[in-house]
Amino acid sequence: MAAYERGNFDTAIESLTLAINAGDLAGQILAEAYVYRGVGYGKKGDLDHAIQDFSEAIHLNPNRAEVYYGRGAFYAIKEDNERAIRDYNEAMRLNPNDGRSYINRGAAYSDKGDHELAIQDYNEALRLDPNVAEAYYNRGLAYAHKKDSERAIQDYTEAIRLGPNDAQAYRSWGRTYADKGDKDRAIKDFDEALRLDPNDADTYYNRGDAYGSKLELDRAIKDFNEAIRLNPEDADAYVGRGIAYMGKGGMDRIDRAIADFSEAIRLKPNYTKAYAARSFAYAAKGNQERANQDLNEATRLKSKERR
Repeated sequence: MAAYERGNFDTAIESLTLAINAGDLAGQILAEAYVYRGVGYGKKGDLDHAIQDFSEAIHLNPNRAEVYYGRGAFYAIKEDNERAIRDYNEAMRLNPNDGRSYINRGAAYSDKGDHELAIQDYNEALRLDPNVAEAYYNRGLAYAHKKDSERAIQDYTEAIRLGPNDAQAYRSWGRTYADKGDKDRAIKDFDEALRLDPNDADTYYNRGDAYGSKLELDRAIKDFNEAIRLNPEDADAYVGRGIAYMGKGGMDRIDRAIADFSEAIRLKPNYTKAYAARSFAYAAKGNQERANQDLNEATRLKSKERR
């Protein structure tokens, strides 16, 4: 498939469609054509057509583990975790020694909030191959969600040993240290993550948050600025920057803070933290009426979250 090798997926899809529609292909060869075309659709982001082609391939040959695995991956991208899990189950039944299916099923379980089942799958993936950085990294994320910081750090450490250029692993490592209160160590990890990937808005946000906790407000604002430049839709970064402006004091900075909190609310209308922060800012300006309105809205949203 020369067109695939050149990255020309439209041409590949067109050629495969002509071959499929001609009616000359049958059996495994036809199934393979559907798989290749499905991959092309997947590369283009057309997940529905990709799933249709993989389903047709499965209909023609229901005994290929990698096709169930591939369709499961497409379902996972669509956040249809139940169908993804079913396909990974079938892939494991057909090939129980493929650790990729355990890793992907674990990720689907984590997306559903079932971190214990996810950890069991990562354990099995690592039993099959103890040198897979992704399995350690994903298991670390699951432990972090369970608030088991020590095990999370151990897994991130191993993931970085196996994949020392993984910016995400450094970022997650830093987040966990930040959660433990070790902001200095967290910042070092965020620094390394940004050295490896200088365009990661989330890491700028995380480092800005760590600097804010240390009351290094100018550095915090600089990082939040960069996070917003890279991702103007990040409501958290606006709130973080607004809080840093408030910390620096002065009416002009309070006005900037209010503008940031308002933008966060525009982006995320039910953002409790943004309403609460804006309430505090309005109170600092002496506008008690607006402060009370925002405080009431924050209280209402908080109460709704508890239900």
